[in-house]
Amino acid sequence: MSEFGRSTFPAQISGLAREIQCKLIALGIDWQDGSQMRRLAQAILSGKDDFGGSDDFSRRAMRELMGLVSLMNFSMAKAANRDVDVHGGACWKALASALWTESGQ
Repeated sequence: MSEFGRSTFPAQISGLAREIQCKLIALGIDWQDGSQMRRLAQAILSGKDDFGGSDDFSRRAMRELMGLVSLMNFSMAKAANRDVDVHGGACWKALASALWTESGQ
């Protein structure tokens, strides 16, 4: 990857973190509430899209959140493999921690 690619990691991570935060807000999830985050992590890990409700908006938001989580994990790993120090912010940190805990890692 070129140096240009290395320099875009922080912006990519920041954009993904912002979108994840928007999805959590849309789903009515407080990322400072550990029990809510663990339940959300369980839903993400099991592939359930009805966490925020059974209506079409909630299901779509949940599916989009799952995709964003996957992209964030991929981007963070890619940045780490290239020794680029990036941070996803407090919201991502809470979600990543819950996902790690719930996955049994």
